[in-house]
Amino acid sequence: MTSRPWMKFYPSDWQSDERLGMCSLAARGIWMEMLALMHKADPYGHLLVNGMKPSDEQLAALARASCDQTRTCVQELEQHGVFSRTRNGTIYSRRMTKDEKKRKDGVKAATEGELEGSRRNKQHAKNKWKKEPPPRVVDRVEEQPPLIPEARGQRYSEPNGSAPPRSAHQALTDTVWRECPAKLVALGMPEPRARSQIGKWLKDHKPEEVLRAVEQAERVGTKDPVPYITALLKPKADRPWRRTDDGGYAVRPGTADFERLKAHANRHDRRRYYDFVAAEKSGDEVVVAEIYPK
Repeated sequence: MTSRPWMKFYPSDWQSDERLGMCSLAARGIWMEMLALMHKADPYGHLLVNGMKPSDEQLAALARASCDQTRTCVQELEQHGVFSRTRNGTIYSRRMTKDEKKRKDGVKAATEGELEGSRRNKQHAKNKWKKEPPPRVVDRVEEQPPLIPEARGQRYSEPNGSAPPRSAHQALTDTVWRECPAKLVALGMPEPRARSQIGKWLKDHKPEEVLRAVEQAERVGTKDPVPYITALLKPKADRPWRRTDDGGYAVRPGTADFERLKAHANRHDRRRYYDFVAAEKSGDEVVVAEIYPK
C-alpha cells in the first residue's frame, strides 16, 4: 500500500476525456472509487487490494454500491475503453501507470545523474568505447596526440607532472566563484540565481570589481543586492548616487533611485518627503542613510 496521502488530479483532463464522457454519471462515480483504490495499490495504478484482484462483490462493498450496479458500471467503463487490463485480467489506469513511471524516472535521474534511454545517457554510451587515434610517426619520431581535457575543470599537465601557472585574472575569477555565491545567499538570494547573476557581472566587468562590489553589499547589508551591486559596477559618472564621507548616499534628482526614495518618504516620513521636493526644484542632491530602506 502506498504511503502517499494524495494523488495528482487534473480536472481539465477528467472533463475532456471523451471515453469517460460517454459513460453515465454512475459509471464515472465508480471509476473515481476505483482510482482511489488504485492509488493505494502496489503496483501503483492497478486495481488490487492487498495484492489481490477484488471480486465484483468486494468492489461493490468498497465503492459502497450494489453489486449489480457496480458490475454494470465496470462493463460500461470497459466498453468505452476507459481502463485497460493486464494479461492476468487486472484492471489498471493507463494515466496513473504513466505518471508513476515519470515519477520514478525523475527520482532515478536526480540520484544517479543520468536516465536510461535519455539523450545524455545515449551520448555517454556512444562515446564510451571511443579510443584515441594512434600516434603518427613523423621523421621516425612518434608524435603523441594532444591532450584534450574531458571536463572544464581539468587542467593540462606538463611532462614533469606540474600544471602551468594560472593567470591573476583566472585566480581572481576563481575567488569570485568560491566566495561570492555564499555572500549573496546570505543577503537573501537563492543560490541558482546568485550564480547566474555573478556570471552576468563577470561578462561585463573585471573579477576584482565584482568581488569588491559584492563585499561592499555584504558590509552594507542591503536587502536587494542585485540593483545595488549593478549600480556599484557602473562608472562613477553614471551612478545615480555617490558615497559620502559619513557613510551615507547622496542621490541625484531625476534618477530612478531618487523617485523611489521620494515615494518611500512620502509613505513613511512626510517631513523627509519635503526635502526631496525641495531638492527636486533646486537640483541639489539628497543624502540618505540607505539606498534600499526597509
